[in-house]
Parts: sequence; C-alpha cells; structure tokens
Amino acid sequence: MDGSDAIAALPIDKDDPLYDEEEIESGRYVLSSTADADITSLNATVNGYDPVAEKAVYGPMLTLAEFKIRISDAIREYFDSADADEVVRGIEEMKCQDYHPEVVKRAISVSLDKGPRERELISRLLTCLHPYPLADQDLEAGFELLLDSLDDLCIDIPDAKSMIGSFLARAVVDEVLPPAFLSNRNNTHPGDGVVEKAVSLLSREHCTARLEKVWGPGDGRPVSELKAEMDQLLK
Repeated sequence: MDGSDAIAALPIDKDDPLYDEEEIESGRYVLSSTADADITSLNATVNGYDPVAEKAVYGPMLTLAEFKIRISDAIREYFDSADADEVVRGIEEMKCQDYHPEVVKRAISVSLDKGPRERELISRLLTCLHPYPLADQDLEAGFELLLDSLDDLCIDIPDAKSMIGSFLARAVVDEVLPPAFLSNRNNTHPGDGVVEKAVSLLSREHCTARLEKVWGPGDGRPVSELKAEMDQLLK
C-alpha cells in the first residue's frame, strides 16, 4: 500500500443479476464530489447523496437494472391496489428521469399475460402519468422501446402484437400519444403490423367510444366491487 486513501475499482461482474450492459455503456449514473470535480460546472441536477460513496449523485439515483426491478414491482402492486397515485409518487421519488421511457415498456409488457382488467388499469395509468412525471417524449420513446422488443415478447405471448396495437390506439384516443407517432413509425418501419392494427382501430366509426372499452366493459375495478356498487344502486 502506498498510504493513499484511494480504493481500486472492483471489476464488473457480468453474472451479477443487476448487471445491465445498456447501463454500463450509457454511463448515466454519475457519482461526483467537490474533490473530484467542479460541481458548479456540471450541467446536471443533483438528485441526492450516496452515503456509501460519500458523493453527490448526478443523474439517476438508481442503475437501469434496479429501476426496472422497482417499476415491475410497483406495477404488480398497482394491479392489486389500482392506486395510480401511488405509482406516480414512487416514480417521482426514484428521481430517474432518464429512465422514464422504461416505465411505458415495463407497464405494458407486464400486463400482456394478464387479463382485461390489468390492461385497462395500465391504459388508465398512462393517462395519470402524462404529462407529468412522463413527458411527451418519454411516452413516445417508451412505445418505441416496446415496439422494438416485439420479437422477444411474441415468443411467450403470441397475441402481443394485437394487444400492443390496441394499446397504441387507446393511447392516441386518451391523448397521451400524438397521431403523428403512428405515421412516423410507419415511415421508419413500413409494413409494421402493430401500427397497422392501431390505425385500423382508429379508422372505425365511433372509434373513441369503442377504444374506451377496448379491454372490455369494466373500468378496471374488481368484479366484486362492481357487483357491490350495482347492488347498492338497486336498493
């Protein structure tokens, strides 16, 4: 030892369950301190302080892999509670704006092997997340990520393309996604069956009313709760 306080960086373990190649390459998780850099010269927002590294955190507070896990867990809890406000608060508290497109991809992906109730909940969640904390560009980038992962999704969920087409059309009707997104995607990926499905749904007569019920007649609440409300109305 030369007496310095420096600690050699540990090698990156690709077998680590939280290892994410995209995260390593992006370099978006930055630790800095006044000893390492002039923080006033950095064009970034201080999101917090890492007590272990004893440094300020610029950029996301979590790695991309950690963020994906937390979002997936939050969505599963949302399926039970139907509390969209709780999901919004959780996303705000994570302070990972760079990863917001991943919310769209994860939320829809997790719902594909569920039932109509869960898919309706996700459509409603997207409207609650827009325009804050998810901005227009986050929604568009998130749907791009989702569409680019279609081949993998279809391996386990054969109907994935049809369902994602419905999500796209519903997002346009709910005004969380601009219609131009479909035409732009069609220009860059001609013959995209998912976009064609969305355009077809949007071209139908009374498409708004139809797409508001694209996942069925319910509103996302459990059947037992709907029955209880109906019984109350009939009294």
